[in-house]
Amino acid sequence: MLEKILALFQKPKLPSDVTDDLQKVVSVLRSTPAPILEVRLFGSLHKGGWNSNTSDIDIAVFMAHDQHYSCYNRTVAYSIPCWDGDRAITRETPERASLRTIVRSHPDLKYGSRYQLHLATIDDQQLELEDAPFVKSMRKGRLLY
Repeated sequence: MLEKILALFQKPKLPSDVTDDLQKVVSVLRSTPAPILEVRLFGSLHKGGWNSNTSDIDIAVFMAHDQHYSCYNRTVAYSIPCWDGDRAITRETPERASLRTIVRSHPDLKYGSRYQLHLATIDDQQLELEDAPFVKSMRKGRLLY
């Protein structure tokens, strides 16, 4: 009985090819000028239920204050939606888009195109996002860096 209870709280074991890929993702992210504080795995791969053929891989990237990486930077032209509370708004800076492109198109990443980078600066977290369920889920993710 105790084993079943403990199993409920254990993180799923990650496949070795995914583990290798995640280490490369962290290395790629750290090689950029982005002010990265933490990188976390969350979503189905973290909680279980991930399908190696179809599922995406959710990565939370928490960064220090930097207006170029904040989805609340209102001085730049944007093209990709970012979240503002519970509604999607267009707030993707070129720097944020570049991080996504670097990871998703990296030739050494087996799952490159399936990575979903969820980017948040300290400012983003404090401006209405800190208590959002999505951010809480990201914060509970498996720490990679």
